[in-house]
Amino acid sequence: MVISCLLIIIVLVPSIMGIPITYFDSECDRFDFIEVNPTVQMPGKSCIFTSIIYPVMDIQSVRIVITVPNGSVIEAPMDYCLDGKYVFQVNFQDLGKYYFFINLDTKKEGLFQSSLYSFWISSSYLDKDSDMLPDEWEEKFGFNIENSDDAYIDSDNDGYTNLEEYRMNTNPLKNNIIENGWYKLSEKQMYLSISFLLFCILFLFSWYGVRRETT
Repeated sequence: MVISCLLIIIVLVPSIMGIPITYFDSECDRFDFIEVNPTVQMPGKSCIFTSIIYPVMDIQSVRIVITVPNGSVIEAPMDYCLDGKYVFQVNFQDLGKYYFFINLDTKKEGLFQSSLYSFWISSSYLDKDSDMLPDEWEEKFGFNIENSDDAYIDSDNDGYTNLEEYRMNTNPLKNNIIENGWYKLSEKQMYLSISFLLFCILFLFSWYGVRRETT
């Protein structure tokens, strides 16, 4: 009796609190296939969840449980198609990493729960964590494509964050003060040149206006 009560607490409390949990027992016996497509999606566009479950004879319900980045939980029934295939389609707006698992309720064997899966809602298909650093660039230099904080880290201690290094097209792992300094100097020179040009144009207009008044 005590063991049964403990099992109920272990199963129900995380679900009530919105914490995704994973059952490993007997999963392979029932969940034949699970996927979300795509694994990286844009805000407002559909994510399609698919699960194939066997056998199908004693299934009472199949429900998907999704945890969004702010910690809230969405639970909804999956629609049955045919041959044990269940589908759920939804779109999200909030950027970040999402988690989901599937609950299966059967008549004979009771409840089953799948492993935990994840997907992303991102500002770009090429930037999973929406940190303005392309995944390809992050992987090239060994950064984490699922951690947006590394965009604001100065990996080589040269005074420039990884995001600034990306924008300057410099090596974020190489402390090259001369290269980075030259970029900044060139950038400032460009602004100074534009400002000087505008000043000259305004001066010419002013001079022309004064000359017309005196003639």
